[in-house]
Amino acid sequence: MKKIGLFFGTFNPIHNGHLMMANYIINNTDIDSILFVVNPTAPFKKKDNLLSFEDRVNMVDLAIANVKHIRSTKMENDLPLPAYTYNTFRHCVKTYGENFEFVLILGCDNLDKLSRWKNAAEIIENHEIYVCPRNGIDYNKEIAKIKSNFKVKAIYVVTDVPECNLSSTFIRKQIKEGKNIEFYVPTDVRKYIENKKFYL
Repeated sequence: MKKIGLFFGTFNPIHNGHLMMANYIINNTDIDSILFVVNPTAPFKKKDNLLSFEDRVNMVDLAIANVKHIRSTKMENDLPLPAYTYNTFRHCVKTYGENFEFVLILGCDNLDKLSRWKNAAEIIENHEIYVCPRNGIDYNKEIAKIKSNFKVKAIYVVTDVPECNLSSTFIRKQIKEGKNIEFYVPTDVRKYIENKKFYL
């Protein structure tokens, strides 16, 4: 059975840090392919700079145009809003569950929020979680907390992920300040942003 990693995000915009992490996971874990799940809304973020869903999907598709094992999906836009992660997993299992196992890819900066997600137990108890360490955050304490409060299917820490402190917030700020974002995002994504005059 193929293992598909769901990598959730607003991707506002997608950047080379997202791509580097996804590529590392494909090459260094048992995950066969990754789906970038583009969130229609940003439930835990300020919405003042959030581009349209279509524009964010377009940028993701430009970024991964020639990548073999990474795809984007618009599925959350077709599900009831707000788009909850547990509901996305339910949809994946119901639609493709016979042939694929779906797992959650999570940055450790979101680990402390996981237990507060809607129907968190359903995700944690039924799907493996792959945690990517970030910025020296102590993930062991958070994992221990989750294990003491839930019947965990499995949590794996993806070690030695190359450090990348890029963030979409940083990139938007650079653009607003008139700075060059070359090498922060793929070239086609940069051109798309510049042509549409986004984030100014």
